[in-house]
Amino acid sequence: MSVAKTRLWPVLRFELIKCFNSKWMFVALSIGILLALSSAIEATQYVYGLLATHMDYWSNMYSYSNWMVANCNARLSPTIFFYVVPLLVLIPYAWSAITERSNGFDIQVFSRSSKRYVLLSRSITAFCSGFACTAIPLLVNFAVLVLLMPSIPAIYEDWNVLGIFDDSFLSQLFYSAPLLYVAAMTLVDGALMGVWALTVFSLSVFIKNRVMLLTLPYVGLLGWKYFSGQIFTTLLIQGPSLNFIDDMQGTFYWTKTDPLFMGLQVLILLAVAMACFVIMRRRELIS
Repeated sequence: MSVAKTRLWPVLRFELIKCFNSKWMFVALSIGILLALSSAIEATQYVYGLLATHMDYWSNMYSYSNWMVANCNARLSPTIFFYVVPLLVLIPYAWSAITERSNGFDIQVFSRSSKRYVLLSRSITAFCSGFACTAIPLLVNFAVLVLLMPSIPAIYEDWNVLGIFDDSFLSQLFYSAPLLYVAAMTLVDGALMGVWALTVFSLSVFIKNRVMLLTLPYVGLLGWKYFSGQIFTTLLIQGPSLNFIDDMQGTFYWTKTDPLFMGLQVLILLAVAMACFVIMRRRELIS
């Protein structure tokens, strides 16, 4: 007896509920939000320290300048967040395909729905999980800062203490419409980590161990960040950022976010994910 194939939305809804109601999503979001709160506390201590010493004439006293993305004062919490978030976004969902393939759940799903719909739904869910685990902590950090500091736009004359120069990514928005800058950078960072989570999820067609799937791409990203960063620091020149960790931050010194190179990285990851999904679709349910 033939089984009627369901449409995309019921499958997508099932995957989204499964992902966002899981304990692993709670764990990832909790860690991200804790780092966001820590960053806000650290920034607040810095600002009130300036007030206590009567050094309140810099525009890095305000909420927009102390937001995690725009904060260039080399504080610990934002640095930890941007190094850890590529791993956090993998925790809720990236490994799920391995588990469902090994316990036979895939057989039940693919017998009730089109394999194309299932893979597409899981791809969208992987992207959404990465986006949420990045964007929500960033917004929480900004919301706390707005409650604790004045929401006054920075002035360009303070670029030397802010690190957001005239050729920095979206710098015009930062100085002229900072709220739009917060919205734009949140979308950009969330999208970058969504693509990253989607790509790592697709690699489960080759990597059969959950721990290896989470750690190998992350370690590879850290290694590539170090290697690509050394290129310009060794040459003592400023160049484009070649990794997502630097691209997510608004400030730059040796490297800066270049939309062209950032888009190229996204296209490469999407091409890898597409190739993996083509292979995954053609393979047997259990390999």
